[in-house]
Amino acid sequence: SRRHFTRQRAKRAKARMAHKVRAAVSQVRPPMWDRVPSRVQPPPLNLGRFKDKQHAQLERWRAAISKGRWAAVHADHFDWWMWPLDDGSRPEFNLRCEADVRALRNDEDWLAGYREGVAVCLRAWGWDAAQRARIDPLEAGMGWTNWDVRLAKMVRSLWLFEEAALFASAQAYARA
Repeated sequence: SRRHFTRQRAKRAKARMAHKVRAAVSQVRPPMWDRVPSRVQPPPLNLGRFKDKQHAQLERWRAAISKGRWAAVHADHFDWWMWPLDDGSRPEFNLRCEADVRALRNDEDWLAGYREGVAVCLRAWGWDAAQRARIDPLEAGMGWTNWDVRLAKMVRSLWLFEEAALFASAQAYARA
């Protein structure tokens, strides 16, 4: 019957769309150093600069949170050193090659601060990173700030650093 044919056609179209969506979700652009290979080896990463900025940021956050000021977490500009990217707007905090990623990942203090920073920022948005769930009830000052660019930077950085658990949690938050 015509009705059956139309339903089948709609079902197939829906399946094709679902496949396209899954394919789009799984595609991530490669790091800048893979897209624009350099013949020149970049100088060693200034690990001290990353660690100093990260440490100062975490201290500010800890102080604010201890006073219940969750909104203060989002008041600063911190994305560049908290979640390094391959193509951020502050070149001095950009990752230039896989060796930069390894240098930061291999520093236990930096990596612990990185993970803490992601968890704190997600919590300030009202998301428990470990539980992959909304926080209910929210504390004063917690909640989404409508800064999708900040969330996108966090997710990109987690992907570059191969932080699978936090990456999955941040993506779950983005989709929630």
